[in-house]
Amino acid sequence: SFSSVQVSVSPKSIFRFAPIVAEARISSPYIHVVRTAANTYNFSDLLETKKGEKEKKGKTPRFSVNNITIDNGSIDFIDQALPAEKKHTLRRIEVGVPFVSNISYLADRYVQPRFSALINGSPLNLAGKLKPFVQGAETSFSVNLRDLSLPYYFSYYPGTPPVQMDSGRLSTNLEIVHRIAGGKNPELEVKGNIILADISMRDRNGAPLLSLGRGEARISRGEAMAREFALSNLSANALEIYLSRDKTGIWNYQR
Repeated sequence: SFSSVQVSVSPKSIFRFAPIVAEARISSPYIHVVRTAANTYNFSDLLETKKGEKEKKGKTPRFSVNNITIDNGSIDFIDQALPAEKKHTLRRIEVGVPFVSNISYLADRYVQPRFSALINGSPLNLAGKLKPFVQGAETSFSVNLRDLSLPYYFSYYPGTPPVQMDSGRLSTNLEIVHRIAGGKNPELEVKGNIILADISMRDRNGAPLLSLGRGEARISRGEAMAREFALSNLSANALEIYLSRDKTGIWNYQR
């Protein structure tokens, strides 16, 4: 559902022989999603292809949609696939997309994408610059998390978690740059700070494994695809690690 939708079509559509939307604004949209089982949602039946029917393939239509904004959006995500049902909420969603286009004429310019929301009460803000449709494309944006609850999301770990997490908060102040150039491998550069606070973990048997008051890693430059990271600072306060090994040589974190 939504309170209002405004779409402004540009007269350039006539000369370009393609639909060009000058502005699209959606106010107060609301989405209700239920995960009923693994890879199954309350809208899955809408995406299924009827038996005997084949997907039709054709040329991708030419289009350009500009100045896409979403104001005061909300999403409820109900996860019924877990042993204990969980509810995730996104509130105060604000989105700005300068354009989505496959018409190269409108592409050679910098734009300012943004995304902000309250995810289960924790604020998330993304902002950056994008220059697509050039031989050397570069996308950059910031990831700023503040006091994101780690135990809340730990139940989504695939398989059996190696540890039990009782408490923990994650904060980040990162800048991520993705570069693509002709004849070169893509680069994903990461730099900034990662902070962990009030970490408390136990092993699978429930015995204490690790506790951390506050830890911070400052990444001066990291190449995520090459798995190479340079740290300018690494600090840990109130760090306690509990290690034990049985007669067979197996550590407590391996059991």
